[in-house]
Amino acid sequence: MMTCPLPTAPRNCPLRLLAVNPDLPADIRRRLAELGLGQGVEFSLDRRAIGGACLVCIGTARYVIDRRTASGLTVAPA
Repeated sequence: MMTCPLPTAPRNCPLRLLAVNPDLPADIRRRLAELGLGQGVEFSLDRRAIGGACLVCIGTARYVIDRRTASGLTVAPA
């Protein structure tokens, strides 16, 4: 299984969140969980912005994740 940080993941294909870096601030980790981005969740990477932010789709919801946070998410193809 190929794993990578979210910003380097392939676009528009199903991904599974394998890990959230524990070094991310607790409030960021909590907010990710509130958005439904917890370990094992399937989602897709829709777009990458020039500054490194990522637009992700979870079901019908879409969220923008800043570069620092996105770099702390380890994903693999679902």
